[in-house]
Amino acid sequence: MTEPSEVSQPECAVSGLPLPRAVRATYIGLDFVLTLVGNILTIIVTRKVDEFSESTKIFITSLALADLGVTVVAATSFVAEILGRWPFPDWICVASFLFFYTFTAVSITMISILTFDRLIAVVKPLHHSLILNPKRSIGFASITSSIMLTSMFFVTLTLTYYCRHLRVCNTDWS
Repeated sequence: MTEPSEVSQPECAVSGLPLPRAVRATYIGLDFVLTLVGNILTIIVTRKVDEFSESTKIFITSLALADLGVTVVAATSFVAEILGRWPFPDWICVASFLFFYTFTAVSITMISILTFDRLIAVVKPLHHSLILNPKRSIGFASITSSIMLTSMFFVTLTLTYYCRHLRVCNTDWS
């Protein structure tokens, strides 16, 4: 993996609300804990509920796992916020953004797939388990996640950079 390019001073501006670092770190930490606990509980409950179809269980679990991935990757932001600088090597900057964007894209896609799953359950209730059987559901979730990872890989490598003089990791969407 290539190292993020260093960007000139004007392009390294940090945007956002000028909140105290303690407030930002508290928010990130609270969000981390609540998301971690919530998604672990979602996976446990989903596996125990018999009323859900197998495809629904697969898609909800995939959504929760993708959200857990976002949470784990966001932990790097929490550490950086507490320290007031990016303490990790440059390559972790790119890797964290890659996985953050990938897991976010997978989450959004899983919500769309769950909507499709529910549509099939309503429109074709007698054929739902034939149309979206466990094998197809796992394949659908896996292929979708692979496509998201591949597409986000190229986006992240071209847009993410580590700004050395501000010691921040950022993405340039302009």
